[in-house]
Amino acid sequence: MTQYIGITQYNHITPSTTLKDILYNNEFHIGNLDDKKRSAVARTFTVQGIFLPHAAAALGARAFPPDLRRIVDFIVSHVDDPISAQVICEIPSVQFPKDAPLPTLLLLLNIIGCCTCTFAGSESQDPREPASFGLLPPPMRQQIEAQILSSMIPEAKAQVRQRGGRVLGADPLLLGTGVGRAYADFLLGQPASLGQSAIGAAIIGTRPSTHTYLFSSGRVQSAHDVVTALQNFSDSEQSETLDTTAVFSADEIFTQRCTKETILERLDKIPLEYAVTVQKYKHLGEREGLKMALLAVSKKWKIELYCCSSQMKKSAPTPASNQRHPCVRPEWLVSSPRGAHAPWLMSLLAAVSEKMQTVPG
Repeated sequence: MTQYIGITQYNHITPSTTLKDILYNNEFHIGNLDDKKRSAVARTFTVQGIFLPHAAAALGARAFPPDLRRIVDFIVSHVDDPISAQVICEIPSVQFPKDAPLPTLLLLLNIIGCCTCTFAGSESQDPREPASFGLLPPPMRQQIEAQILSSMIPEAKAQVRQRGGRVLGADPLLLGTGVGRAYADFLLGQPASLGQSAIGAAIIGTRPSTHTYLFSSGRVQSAHDVVTALQNFSDSEQSETLDTTAVFSADEIFTQRCTKETILERLDKIPLEYAVTVQKYKHLGEREGLKMALLAVSKKWKIELYCCSSQMKKSAPTPASNQRHPCVRPEWLVSSPRGAHAPWLMSLLAAVSEKMQTVPG
């Protein structure tokens, strides 16, 4: 995977904001990150929702209205092979009115091959019945891909081999609304622009551990957990037997690891850092606010942070016999004093604007 398409939205939440306001937000920030070319570009688009029973036929015939044609042109001009791309999309709900903008956008991405998802109930002509977002079950995906592959000409089959056997677009990776911008804030150490929020979402897609951490329904370490872990590490004279602690929540394991770089002073400031960060991101909800707080504290006190799911553990190679901490693996790193992403990627994020940005290879 070399190309990632991040999709974010900005919702100005006020006491009078309703769920309808959020579901009918028609402004999207779309970014393309190409880690092979080391380039990134982001644009803002508006999408007018199309009643889903009508949209499938119209878009399937490539009858794109002007607002959607602009998105198609943007993606096609920056993505070499849409089926090889990975979409990372903020989504406020799994149920939508049939004429909401986001289902229209996702249907468009389905049709041009960037991703594959479903909308149960979209065939119904009843406007009161919502459409439910979903992903293809693996057996159904395999069956559809086999049918398509069997009718392909040799040149098309060769292209499928080049993309590792993929026939349909990948499942989109999902995020809560606002998470892309919050993560870009964290990486930059300052408020991110709306364009940077889209590239921030795309960057999340480059590391499964980061996406798992940010999309998990689990609850991460509290401020008390972090303070206790650092105190124990300090009291043990930085013993390696007490350098790692973990929280098991939902389907994930959140692991923090102290190193020689970890700061063991001013631990009484950690609860305040948590409280300030949770307040800053209260619009994301408490669970996501705590995740951002743990990231902020890990960065400031130089703690390594890892995350893995049960599926990631199951598919990982058997740990080496001398590996003391089975949940501490480089591919599961979320944050570290040295950073979880390549320096060139951070330079690219900082430079993102409405123009294409590249960094030297």
